[in-house]
Amino acid sequence: MGLAYKVRDGRGELVEEVSRFQPRYYIHGYEQILPALERSLSGLHCGERFCVTLSSAQAFGPYDERLCQRVARWRFPADVMLVEGARLELGIDDHGLGIAAGAVMFCIKEVGAEEVVVDGNHPLAGKELTFEGEIVEVRRATFSELEAMGPPPGQRLHL
Repeated sequence: MGLAYKVRDGRGELVEEVSRFQPRYYIHGYEQILPALERSLSGLHCGERFCVTLSSAQAFGPYDERLCQRVARWRFPADVMLVEGARLELGIDDHGLGIAAGAVMFCIKEVGAEEVVVDGNHPLAGKELTFEGEIVEVRRATFSELEAMGPPPGQRLHL
C-alpha cells in the first residue's frame, strides 16, 4: 500500500510529510508501520483519505526517564563526534532498565567537559501523533517482496 501523509504532534507541529509523488510503501499485515495506524488503514481503498490520532502509547510509547543517562566522556571512542542532536548507536548492558542488552540508538542531548547526556527514547516517545493523508496506491505484494519479509508476524509455517 502506498501512502501520502502528514504527521503532526499533539501541539499541531509538523513532524513528517510524505508526498503523493514519493509515497511511503508498506506491506499490510507485516508490522512495517505502527500497529494502531495499520489497523486504522485496514479496508481502505486507493483514493480514500484518512485521519488517525494515536496516543503516545499507541505510537512510540511513553517517554522513559531511565533511558536518559549521563555517561562519562572518556567512555566514548575518540573518533566519535560528540555533538548535541547527533544520533549514534551504543552497546548497552541492561542495568535494570527492562530493555534488551545490545545496541540501541541514542540521541546526544548535552555535551559537557566531563559528561555526555544521551537519550535512548525514540524522538517521538511520549507524543500524541495525528496522521492525515490519502491512500495513493493499493496492489498485491510481489512474491519476491513477500519472500524477503518471511511469514507475517504471529503466523507459523506448517510443512
